[in-house]
Amino acid sequence: MSGDAGFVPFSATHGVVVIASAALVIGFVWLGRRWRGSPRQRRLELAVGWLGLAQYLAYLVWFGRAEGWDLKTVLPLQMCDVTAMAAVWVLVGGVGEGVGRRRAQTLVYFWGVVFSSQGFVTPTVRWGLESPGFWFFWATHLLILAAACYAVAVRRYRPTVGDCALAVAVSFVYLAVALSANAMLGSNYGYVGRGLPGAATIVDALGPWPLRVVWIALLGLAGMGLALLPWLVFKPRAPSSGALR
Repeated sequence: MSGDAGFVPFSATHGVVVIASAALVIGFVWLGRRWRGSPRQRRLELAVGWLGLAQYLAYLVWFGRAEGWDLKTVLPLQMCDVTAMAAVWVLVGGVGEGVGRRRAQTLVYFWGVVFSSQGFVTPTVRWGLESPGFWFFWATHLLILAAACYAVAVRRYRPTVGDCALAVAVSFVYLAVALSANAMLGSNYGYVGRGLPGAATIVDALGPWPLRVVWIALLGLAGMGLALLPWLVFKPRAPSSGALR
């Protein structure tokens, strides 16, 4: 954008965004816990979920126009795209027990904690405050983080070994799709293509392609294992599929 200096990682702006995001997530979880079991809780979930979906769809349209609808970049095939849609389902997909809802919570928890959280540590956003892209990027990552924390703290989602296995299986399916798309389009979806993210991330330190794809997969597996570990160590009473209590 003209006149837009662009985003600078580890700057004051970066710090303010992270702090503000944490405050919003804490507030969202606090309200959810305070209103748990009441109609207000459901209204809160629907409001945040539908708002998250609206901004994400607006992001896709804005980004598509900004990129000239180049299939190398505009397809919603990044891992955060998939996780954002799962986050919406966690919030608007109904109450009570349900396989679909638990699977969405599983994806949001494992992918959100392990992968999407990196967006706050080493963001790949290139636009500055003057660009809608800046706000869309952070709103999408905030949606994922908020849904993951809400699932655990309010919906009492408790991941199991089976949930972790499901997340791993879906991850390998995603990897196959991303590699196929990258091979056909010359793109870098999932950051497993030949190119680098365009901003400093952990991917830069993993060596040349295609070996770095192996390292990305191994690190992802290790991260999901670590995300499961606390629940195995502390052994919560019983896993919940997100029933309203």
